[in-house]
Amino acid sequence: RVLRESDEGNQRVLEKLQEYSFVRDLGDGRLAYHDEVRRAFLDEWQRERPAELEQIHRRLYQHFSQRTTPPGSANRAMPLTLDAKLLSVVPMSAQADLLRREAIYHLLWLDQEQGLVELRRSFDYLEEVHRLAEAELLLQTASETPLGPRGRRWTQYLRARVLQGSLSLGAATEQLDALRARGDLEPDLAAEVSGTQGELFAETGQWARATELYRQSLAFFAQSG
Repeated sequence: RVLRESDEGNQRVLEKLQEYSFVRDLGDGRLAYHDEVRRAFLDEWQRERPAELEQIHRRLYQHFSQRTTPPGSANRAMPLTLDAKLLSVVPMSAQADLLRREAIYHLLWLDQEQGLVELRRSFDYLEEVHRLAEAELLLQTASETPLGPRGRRWTQYLRARVLQGSLSLGAATEQLDALRARGDLEPDLAAEVSGTQGELFAETGQWARATELYRQSLAFFAQSG
C-alpha cells in the first residue's frame, strides 16, 4: 500500500509475487527479493530513476518510523519524517526492532548524517541493554546502504564495539588499530576510538597505555566541542 498508494489489488499483487522464484517468504506476511535481484533493481533505479527511488525511500521511512506505539522510552524516539519535530517512540519488542532497522535503512539512503545519528543512538541503546545480536543486525542493515567514507568508518568502529562486547578483544583491537592507522578520523570518531582502545587496554591490565588513550580521547572530544 505504501508504494502503490492504494489498497486496491494489493493482495493479488502479493499472491503474484509469491509465484516468482526470485522472491522469498520471510514469514509473518513479509516477502523479499533474493539478494542479487534486489541489488540489481536498486542499482538500476539509482542509475536511471534516482528521483523516484528517493521518493520510495522517503515514503518507506515515514511508514516504518510511524508504525510505533507510544508510550515508551524517549531515548528510542525517532522523527516521524525527515524534518519533523514530533517523535515516534518505539517500545521494546522484536517487531519494534525490525521497524527501527527498516526506518534507519531508508533514512541512511535519504540523509546519511541524520541516519548515522539514529544508527549510533540505537546502537548505544542495544549495547547498554546487552543485546549484541540485535546490534549486529542493525550494523548489517546499515552496511546494505550506499555509505560514504564517514559512514563506513563509523560502522567499522561500531563493529569493533560489538567484538569488544563479545569479548573478542584481539579482533576488536585490530579493527580499532586499522581505523587509527588511517590518520584521517574526524575528532568525534577519533575520541570514541581512543576511548574504546583505552577500555581494551584497561581490561587487560595495561593501565599506563589505557590512561594515555583516555587523555587522547578527552583531547579529541575537546576539539569536536
